[in-house]
Amino acid sequence: MILHRGRRVAAHFAHKENPCEWDRYTTQEHVDLQYILVDEFRRRYGFEAASLEVFIGRRKADVLVRLPEQYQNERVKAIALEAQRANVDHQVIEERTRDYTAQGVRVLWIPFLRDDPLDRYPVSGFLLKLITYYRNVDGTGAIITFYDPKRRLFRQGTFEPLPPKWKEERYWYDKDGNERYQPGEWFQITAYWRLVLDPEPLLPSDLRFDFKKELRLNVLVGRWKRQAS
Repeated sequence: MILHRGRRVAAHFAHKENPCEWDRYTTQEHVDLQYILVDEFRRRYGFEAASLEVFIGRRKADVLVRLPEQYQNERVKAIALEAQRANVDHQVIEERTRDYTAQGVRVLWIPFLRDDPLDRYPVSGFLLKLITYYRNVDGTGAIITFYDPKRRLFRQGTFEPLPPKWKEERYWYDKDGNERYQPGEWFQITAYWRLVLDPEPLLPSDLRFDFKKELRLNVLVGRWKRQAS
């Protein structure tokens, strides 16, 4: 174990030659979320049910929740909770998800809510894949639960595509002096979406696992839902 201390990230121990590439990027906000989750699920299911920084095969989960027997089913017995601050490439998330699944563990990815404008929220990599997979059958936006590090609460929101934009026609000459032409066209902006947040935040006690959606090979995340009143 190596102790890392610095100004930009929280002091933490990292494993030598650890395949978990995010150890060195642990922030205080990341640590706060880990403790919020482990405290909540220990309160809910008992102290032994939730643990921090657990190796599952070659991966290390931020929080591992071992469901009590009465909450288990043939598909779900343990859940890895992963706090995802960096908007990494979806292939990295898919690889980690496959590794967890091979060990018989479901994984839930919890993205951080950033300070970007909600009417032009940058979306790429893992977050874009999440939106794509969890759009509803009727075409409405997927409900995604974010962690708000400033308020230390959870927020639910949906993404709406921005209106298409018109790209003007253009003429130009190539390197051989030939005139080229590209007609005008409408195009869809995919790098930015409008994020609509529910004004009412969620407390940790409001969070529920929702595994009603059929498990598919390419599903990246499970979904949360608010407890029915």
